[in-house]
Amino acid sequence: MTSILRPSSEVNASSGATAYFERRLGDPNFGNARDARKLFEGMRKAQAQRLRILGRIPTAEELQLLVPDDLIAATEL
Repeated sequence: MTSILRPSSEVNASSGATAYFERRLGDPNFGNARDARKLFEGMRKAQAQRLRILGRIPTAEELQLLVPDDLIAATEL
C-alpha cells in the first residue's frame, strides 16, 4: 500500500490522529468509522486550501500528499 504521507510525517500524523480519536471517545455521538471519514474529509479540505494558495497548478505528488498541517487544520474545525 502506498502511503499518503511522507515517511518523516507518519509518526506525527499517527500520534495526532490517535490523540484526536482519544478525545472523541468520550463523546456519546462517537462513531469510529464516521469520525474517521469526517477526519479524512477535513484533511482533504485543508489540503485543497493549502494547494489553492500556491498560485499554480499543483504537481501530481502534491495532489497525493497530505501533511501534518492538514491533520492539524482538520482537528481544529
